[in-house]
Amino acid sequence: MNREEFLALVGAGPAEGGARRLAPPELPPEPLPAAPSRFRTAGPLPDGLTGDAPATPAGAALARRLGKFPFWRGAAPLLDFLEAACDSAAASAARTLERLANGT
Repeated sequence: MNREEFLALVGAGPAEGGARRLAPPELPPEPLPAAPSRFRTAGPLPDGLTGDAPATPAGAALARRLGKFPFWRGAAPLLDFLEAACDSAAASAARTLERLANGT
């Protein structure tokens, strides 16, 4: 199969110079609020938006699966550092979700 046959098969002829690009769908414009002061304010969050978060964080599970990082020269092992960072991020996310759920 030559180049022109292949391009015709995938939908692009030599005149098009490559694969066809799909045009993005045209969406109707979103209406702006009548009051300009409300433009950048969010309304109340819908019920059930946050859902249930798991009680136990996974920690650095993926990093542990990858194994020891050979070029790490820190004082503590990299996986221990990542585990602490992941636990801290998970706790912060849980507090944020709790505040959102309580509306504060």
